[in-house]
Amino acid sequence: MTPMESKEYCRIRKNLINALERSGNYVPELDDLLIDRIVRAEIQLKDIQSIADLDTSIITRTRVVDMEVKLAKIIDNAVYQLSISRRDRLVNRVQTSLEAELKEALRKVITNAG
Repeated sequence: MTPMESKEYCRIRKNLINALERSGNYVPELDDLLIDRIVRAEIQLKDIQSIADLDTSIITRTRVVDMEVKLAKIIDNAVYQLSISRRDRLVNRVQTSLEAELKEALRKVITNAG
């Protein structure tokens, strides 16, 4: 990871953890692995998008789209697993509500990345 990516990693990770803490029942031992997966995939997604901006060939664009889809799936799976794990700890909340909250928190963190 470059120094800039490392800084971005720390910022996004911190914001996601803060969002989880506000919603209650953040357990680092259980949540941090999935948070790491989400943040790393998001940083890779930004890297891939910047490559697409430099190389406009159709082959590169096709590969970029393929990687974007794969990384989005990794992020979605990690968010889903995180929501399931938290659902078991937060009995009063519905899993779909948690997943929506996590996706919204991630969207806000990523939107504020620029």
